[in-house]
Order: sequence, then C-alpha cells, then structure tokens
Amino acid sequence: AVEHFGLGRYGDPQNIDADLEWMRTIRDCIADKGRLILGVPQSDQDKVAGCWHRLYGPNRLPRLLDGWKVMRSISVPYKEDWQNQPVLTLEKI
Repeated sequence: AVEHFGLGRYGDPQNIDADLEWMRTIRDCIADKGRLILGVPQSDQDKVAGCWHRLYGPNRLPRLLDGWKVMRSISVPYKEDWQNQPVLTLEKI
C-alpha cells in the first residue's frame, strides 16, 4: 500500500514524500538485520498516476529502499506497469 501513501486517495493528507517517510519509520522500528517483505509497482520511469498510485523507477526506488539491502526479488509476469510488483525481501542495514 506504500505506493498510495500521501496521494489523498483514501482521505489522507497530501504529502509527496509520505511513502519515503513511512519506509524510514518502519526501518526505525525494525531491529538491525530485521526483514521486511515489500511489493511496490516498478517501471522504467518514476511516475505518479494522479491520486491512484506511484510507479517506482530509477530515481524514486533507490530512495524508497534507502537503508535496506535487497536480499531477494521475485517477479511475476505482468501486463501493465502498475501490475509489475516484484516481491522484495529487504534487510535493514
């Protein structure tokens, strides 16, 4: 759901960096070397689709994953960019 945070779709206040803030908050709550499983839509470009969702590309995805090491990534076939949501196993660094 992190790709929806701060876009106002669900009545939340608009905050373009709410997704990044949430990831920092979660990182602060997890023990060193703790794990997080995350799936977000990925694309070859960074995009915000109105109030619907974000697509994480070459600039925003590294910012989202700051402080995390990708241990594993599992992808499934997809038709649209928003459906390309690899499941990432992350470890806090």
